[in-house]
Order: sequence, then C-alpha cells, then structure tokens
Amino acid sequence: MAAKELMFNTDARSKLKKGVDALAKEIGSTVGLDRLRGIHLNDCLKDFGSRVDRHWHIGEGKIGEDGFRAAESALARELGAREGLVIATGGGTMMRPENRVALGENGLIVCLTCAAEEILRRLDGDTTRPMLAAPDKMERVKELLDIRMPVYVSLPVVVDTTGRSVAEVAEVVMTAYRNAQCKPSTST
Repeated sequence: MAAKELMFNTDARSKLKKGVDALAKEIGSTVGLDRLRGIHLNDCLKDFGSRVDRHWHIGEGKIGEDGFRAAESALARELGAREGLVIATGGGTMMRPENRVALGENGLIVCLTCAAEEILRRLDGDTTRPMLAAPDKMERVKELLDIRMPVYVSLPVVVDTTGRSVAEVAEVVMTAYRNAQCKPSTST
C-alpha cells in the first residue's frame, strides 16, 4: 500500500484549545501517532474559507503565535503520553510548564543549547525563523537565551553543543539517557 499524505487544515479554530485538541486526535485516529514522523505548521495570510492558499511565518498571520503554541501543546500532550519516542521541539516549547510536564511524563527531557555566536553561525542564511526576525539578530538571540535559560537549566539534562560534533553530542545524550534508565523508579 502506498503511503498516503494527509493534510490537515489549521485554521482560525486552531486558536481554541478545543480545536487544537480535535486536530491532534484526528491525526491520531486517521494517520496513527505510531506512523507520524513530523508535522509542519504554517500560518496563513488569508482567512479560513477564502480559498486562497497563502502560507506565512508562524506568528505573523491569521493563526498567530498563540494558535501555534496551542497546537504545539496539544501535540506535546498526545506524544508525551506515549513511550519509545524521540521528540524534537523548538526552543519555545519548553517555556510552557504544561509542555514540560507532558513531555517528561514518559521520557527524559534533554535540552540542547549553545553560545549565541554558534546559533547565528548555524542559522546563517536561514530566513525561516520568525523569532529571529530582527534588525540585530545577535541581540535577538541573546534576548531569547536570557528569557529561556532559567527554564532550560531547570530541565533534567542540559547539553551545551558549542564546538561539539553531532557524534559528540549524541554520545553525551545517550550517556545521560543510560544514566536515567539506571535510576530506581520513584513512582508508586
């Protein structure tokens, strides 16, 4: 059977928790979360039902950042309830306490961070990051790190990736994972 691509329309209703929860359940019941490999969300420039397809950067269109964050939280709840997954999120995901709780429910949260200069080097030429849309990108990266770092350092594992290869980072993460698996369970 050929793989089927399903598109889910994220419209103005997605701003509402109920609509986002329904979207997550629809994905789970139609595609199956075990088959889900990624979700790409866009904002839109035109109203739902306008029959005009104009994708835009998240937070800058009709859905807005609040709608996107609501969708992100619904997916965190759905995926966090499962075991055996590796879930990669954006840096803003962990800013919501409910996302930290949901994603930490059945797994280990690992925060990858690095120096602001390294972030800019890695993102050189990338124009798809609305959170970095600023005249002074370095200032914006530092501002985001200042805001987010208190939450990041509270997470179970924080790995500074500055100057490290992908293999080195993977080894640090796997060591942390193995160490977490060896700890006695505190659940009752």
